[in-house]
Amino acid sequence: MNMINGVFIGTMVITAIALVALVATVGTWTVQFFARNRVQRVRHHEPLVGYYRGLASHSFAH
Repeated sequence: MNMINGVFIGTMVITAIALVALVATVGTWTVQFFARNRVQRVRHHEPLVGYYRGLASHSFAH
């Protein structure tokens, strides 16, 4: 019974570490994406939602 608890706790720790790494990676990618597109969006004076809605519709249209 103690071995099952140890395996469970070990699995949960590994899962938590992987989840933190995933959230950090997705967060970094998101910030980089918005930072990369900000210059063009501001240059065109487009609102945030409208610009990214148009960007998404062009990306998935092909």
